[in-house]
Amino acid sequence: GAAVEPARSRAPTGAAAGSGAGRGVRSRCLSEVVAARSAAGAEREDGKVHRPGLRAWCDCRPDPFSMRTEGYLGHGQKAPAAMPMYRCTGVEIVRGRARITSALAALGAVRCLDACLPAAAAVAGAAAGGARQQLPTTILVHFQVPFLAGPLFGEHDVGDAGCSALLRFEIQPWAHEALSDLENAPVGIRLLVQYFQERGHPFAEGRDVSRCFKAIGIFSDVDALNVPPLVRRIVRQFQGKPVLIEKESVRFVSVAHSAVSLDVVEIAVDIRGFNPFARSVLCRFRHELVHTSVQLGLMLQGCSDHELPEALLGCVELQGIDLENCEFVDMPLAAIQAR
Repeated sequence: GAAVEPARSRAPTGAAAGSGAGRGVRSRCLSEVVAARSAAGAEREDGKVHRPGLRAWCDCRPDPFSMRTEGYLGHGQKAPAAMPMYRCTGVEIVRGRARITSALAALGAVRCLDACLPAAAAVAGAAAGGARQQLPTTILVHFQVPFLAGPLFGEHDVGDAGCSALLRFEIQPWAHEALSDLENAPVGIRLLVQYFQERGHPFAEGRDVSRCFKAIGIFSDVDALNVPPLVRRIVRQFQGKPVLIEKESVRFVSVAHSAVSLDVVEIAVDIRGFNPFARSVLCRFRHELVHTSVQLGLMLQGCSDHELPEALLGCVELQGIDLENCEFVDMPLAAIQAR
């Protein structure tokens, strides 16, 4: 792959990550990273990102992703995805002195969405614009990536700060318009509204459990990865296949003066909860990601016919991911302690 731009600041790995010196360059605050809203064109110039940790990102076509169709649990047939409900408007890969539990907490007080329901649903329905406020304007998908594989059983090493991949998605105009007539809105819109208005997440995972959060990854060139043949075969086996990430996810919302805001919702996904083999492969070969690109699609699982066909929440292509050389940011204590 093309050469990755050098990091502005590089912090030590693992437990020593808290001492990251900026080499004379002021570290950005996590609040600056989260508050920024910039389109792909503003982030990139000549195909390069002016941030360490990622060579470039761009929108990707939805059709490489296969979605469940009506009657899927019976016939198992899928079809190419239609236009996603949200468009990616920013990608940042950062790290702090400790694991960032909630990036949204850098902007103010947050709570787990479940703790705010059913009040959150009432707030959404009473907000200006009525039904149009039933979905967040912005969804921040936050992948918490460990640098250590961790134990087979038991708690992960608290000293492993890892890094955070922050993907910002803004609602598409057509999806926002569809909220004005929710009864006749596309099934994906209705399913997503239900997801943000119900308690009990994360659900127990299963292929027949509705509204589980899941992801699809597609590598551009598996052969470009310098990994053992067994790992390469496994990567090919999972190319384009959905992976349930529901049990590793937590939904956060902003809370100010006891008022819940659904304008921005963070879905934090802690990869420390993935199976041990997946964690081991990621930790041993994460440096190989810089040589390839990956298309990532995010969605909710549909099961019954009235929940199908499935719809993409959003999708994005990430090029030259360099987790070890991502930007070190200053962060408030609240971003570490959020629960």
